[in-house]
Amino acid sequence: MKKAAKIVLLVVLLAMVGGIVYTVLTWPIYPQPKKNVDSYAQLREDLAQTELLAPPEDILPWHDVTYGEELDGRGRTSKARGFLISGHVSRGDASCFVELVGLEDHSSVSGEIPLLENYRTVPICRSTGEQAMLYIFNIRGNEYSARVYLPEDASQDVTDYFDGLLLAACHDIIDLYS
Repeated sequence: MKKAAKIVLLVVLLAMVGGIVYTVLTWPIYPQPKKNVDSYAQLREDLAQTELLAPPEDILPWHDVTYGEELDGRGRTSKARGFLISGHVSRGDASCFVELVGLEDHSSVSGEIPLLENYRTVPICRSTGEQAMLYIFNIRGNEYSARVYLPEDASQDVTDYFDGLLLAACHDIIDLYS
């Protein structure tokens, strides 16, 4: 009888330990499926396991740059499926917040965003508002976007500068696939 009780107790303890280990390994550690990364080198390394190509670090003349990854889940084993590079770019007195985003296997480019041009057979769409410009394109099933938030009092010179800057960044990203 004592031997049977010890076996039952051992099985119960093993089940409890197994449950705790499983919970620790699968508990979400990211409240959102995103995480910040410390450097551009780490971002490139993580994206090497995806179909996405990271744009060059100096694709824009920015400062105060932050790097982030879009993840395929919230757990410890989540892998990168996208990136977000953001920072400020200055032109004269205007300092504007700029974002570059890439998402693997994502296609949300719709007919609602006007087509700006085809560059190397890749359609680039552009949407402009009073204080923002968005460029978006899809290449090999991966979606890329570039966005700038302009100040309310942005001059036409500043608007034209960022218009050309973001379009050139889109061209540079498309050229990575050539």
